[in-house]
Amino acid sequence: LSVASTEITTENTCKMSQQQARRARQMSTTMKHLTELLTSRSDVFVGNASAVDVIPNMPKPSNTVHSTLTTLLGGEGTDRYVVYKGFLESLNEHGSICLRAIGFLLHQLSVTSSDEDGYEMQRGHLNSHLAMDRTAAECINLLPIKGVNTEVLVGGTETNNSIYGVLNTPMKSKMGSRLLQLWLRQPLVDLKEIQTRQHAVTTLVENSLERDALREEGLAAISSMDLDALSGKLEIYSASSNATKALEALYKLHLFATRGLPVVLNVLANFPDGDPLIEKLQQGLIEVSSDLEQSVQLVEAVLDMDVAPRDYLVKSSYHEHLGDIRQELDQIQEELDFIHRDMNDLWNKMSGSSSDQVRLETADNNSDNNKKSTCCWQFRIPDTNASKILQKDSGITVHRLLKNGVYFSTKELRQLGSKKQDLLVEYQSHQKEIVQNAMAVGVTYVPVLERASILLAQLDVLQSLAHVAANFTIKKEWKTKNYRGETH
Repeated sequence: LSVASTEITTENTCKMSQQQARRARQMSTTMKHLTELLTSRSDVFVGNASAVDVIPNMPKPSNTVHSTLTTLLGGEGTDRYVVYKGFLESLNEHGSICLRAIGFLLHQLSVTSSDEDGYEMQRGHLNSHLAMDRTAAECINLLPIKGVNTEVLVGGTETNNSIYGVLNTPMKSKMGSRLLQLWLRQPLVDLKEIQTRQHAVTTLVENSLERDALREEGLAAISSMDLDALSGKLEIYSASSNATKALEALYKLHLFATRGLPVVLNVLANFPDGDPLIEKLQQGLIEVSSDLEQSVQLVEAVLDMDVAPRDYLVKSSYHEHLGDIRQELDQIQEELDFIHRDMNDLWNKMSGSSSDQVRLETADNNSDNNKKSTCCWQFRIPDTNASKILQKDSGITVHRLLKNGVYFSTKELRQLGSKKQDLLVEYQSHQKEIVQNAMAVGVTYVPVLERASILLAQLDVLQSLAHVAANFTIKKEWKTKNYRGETH
């Protein structure tokens, strides 16, 4: 779906009068709001991906648009053409704008009069859901109020001061939380669809053991997997030179296909038959599982699963130099384990402790406090008072003192980290082409992940509604006074 707009820049604003510039800014703001509205409509777009492109100016249609449409609709004597002609006449003065939009659409789709005539024109509808803006939703406490001190304004906490907060508490996935907000903001108006959802919720309420298993076992297995984000990463890194991030995305795809989705399907297999919506979701997930079988083979053929997720590397068998580098990386891991044990012994002597409290963790090179660090790892002791003891040793460098402990390193650890980084850079230079070829195949599974996201989100919302219906009770205390003022 494309939306025409006038792009406002500093250059063309200077050429406008103040009134023209003001109107242009208003138009730009209006188009922005329109884009946000369209992307939020589940009856306009299927799935979670946004498909709105804002184009600077709508091109004028050529004289062949009408003749092309006549051919595509089967000629002037067909019912399809009559419907199209009547539609244009009903638009009156807006018919030319409609033709421009259709002409642009045909151009974008590369549709010409030489194509087959199996087309028909249908009027679109945006009334399958009840649209509700944020102001209306906040007035009835449908959604949490954004901003500071919301608890002071409406009372309670974010988990119970709105309908969304109450229903979102049992949610297990980010996909489900997003879909819940969409369902609340765009409630159904079709009675049959409403009853279908209600029947599914009733089934889940009546089968408490299966419902709890779905929530605590099945959906819990994918609680840390955001399939929408994973789909985006597969698309981004398929055209990126970052081999590590690309392989990480493939690894997460493998995790979902082998450890997340099978658990959900095993739980659903124990559900009683009879609910059409749950059975439809189950069948859809079975098809997703089947479609992801080849992706599992792809990842296992390319990614070195022995070192993932510690490191994301392709198998060393793909290149002769990779085998030599891999041996050196294995030696570094052995030296790292030795340095860790040695640091624990040193700390026990310094503190008089008999337990191994020194933890070895991967350094966060993205943090502001560690941007200049070249070390792959850092030690951490949970006790913040340990910094006073550590600073007595000149061979120890304290990096950060946080609530969760003291982060520090030694010269040997930093040197070993630098050596590993150099080897990884060399390794990635050899694996770059292999990763690109693998990602060219991996990105083809994005539509499958998008289907899985929709199905699992619906399942998560339904179980959340059922969980609240089964466990959330409202107690009302009615008080009346008689003519004597006595309370009953």
